[in-house]
Amino acid sequence: MSTRPGSRAARSIAGLALTSAFLGGCAGAMQARPEDIPRLEQTVSQAASPEALTRLGTAYYQAKRYEEARTTLQRAVTAGSKDGATSLYLGFANEEIGDFTAARAAYEQYVATGASAGMKKDIQARIALVARQELKQQAKVAIQREQDLAAEPPTPQSIAVLPFRLVGIADEMKPLQTALADMIITDLGFTRLRSIERVRVQSLLDEVALAAGGITDEQTGARMGRMLRAERIVQGQMTGTGGQDISVDAMVLNTTTRATPGSTVTRQGQLQAIFDLEKQLVFGILAEAQYTLSPTEREQIDENRAANLLAFLAYGRGLEALDRGDYDAASAHFRQATQLDPSFGAARTQSIEAAQLSDAAETTTSEVVAQQTVPTQNMATTIALDLNPSPASAVAGPSTTNQTAPPPPTTTNERQPVSDSSPTPPIAQAKTAKIEIIVRNPTIPQAPVRSGGN
Repeated sequence: MSTRPGSRAARSIAGLALTSAFLGGCAGAMQARPEDIPRLEQTVSQAASPEALTRLGTAYYQAKRYEEARTTLQRAVTAGSKDGATSLYLGFANEEIGDFTAARAAYEQYVATGASAGMKKDIQARIALVARQELKQQAKVAIQREQDLAAEPPTPQSIAVLPFRLVGIADEMKPLQTALADMIITDLGFTRLRSIERVRVQSLLDEVALAAGGITDEQTGARMGRMLRAERIVQGQMTGTGGQDISVDAMVLNTTTRATPGSTVTRQGQLQAIFDLEKQLVFGILAEAQYTLSPTEREQIDENRAANLLAFLAYGRGLEALDRGDYDAASAHFRQATQLDPSFGAARTQSIEAAQLSDAAETTTSEVVAQQTVPTQNMATTIALDLNPSPASAVAGPSTTNQTAPPPPTTTNERQPVSDSSPTPPIAQAKTAKIEIIVRNPTIPQAPVRSGGN
């Protein structure tokens, strides 16, 4: 996985900073250190309050004792902790252990209740990364429980789409198999059917080591559907028939009866008209599934398309990069798709998510904490205002409180206007900064009022 220039250096600097109470209302938890563990354990043994448990759990996390951190922080939750640090560090501990389902749940709780806007943004990106890891974990479990899942009823009204196989089409067009399946899944999501997300399907495909080119074997498709607990599964292929002519075939399998509920859906046309063909295919799939579209659903499906084939191919390459875990490459492909087609909403959305995934994947849980300790722009602005008061405060005149002696005269006669948009003077010069206030009245001409200096 590639690392963007400067990112690691920035994190190293952040890691040197002292931990601060950035969460709001949880300063005690943030101050807990590994060396505090004996004292905190004694405190908890005497009175296991939510706050004490959170402090101890955080200290365990800082000491990399993740199992103990998880157990203790979960006790804090059970005891009624409302502290943002509790759910945050519970998520960190679960992620380090590899329990991605529990980590995602804890992170989502922090996003709902946490106080730090900056941390929430980081955690939202982390949720996307953890969710992908969770799907891979679930795919492994599905394979282990395949016989049990085969005996369970599928999720009602659910439908999954496998990547289409390309036959007789140039290799550079290979990303179409992923992009086409993704667009079909999105279109089915506009209906009342439960469309299973592409990432879940791909995670299971990867785990069973099936060919990336797709699946055409009917029995294998039914097996995939049962492990996904999908009521119906769509599988098919795109075939080049000469020149720019193509044929797109889709088979809709009913996993409960293990048979096709109708004839295969086939649409033919030219490659440049792939989006029209895809819409016709979706409408045919829904007809085979005996689903009646509403006018609104039909309109939403018809509007979900790219403007040109090149943008669609770049989008498919981005999806393939996501599946490989190469988030930087995915981000670049999605940006290319957006540049080729600024109206391609799916590419724009995936571009943002890929950038978030890249940041999250290159950052450890400890670095997420460290990055929040760097002084923020708001803090710098506050300091600047203290040193360089606004014109309004200067007009108000001297305070009635005790004043310190004015600074000695400067050796320069230079006077420069200062406004709210002017940069803050260096700290060494702040005490002798000259401030010129100009008060304008539309009816009475007035000379400038000068303040400051000697």
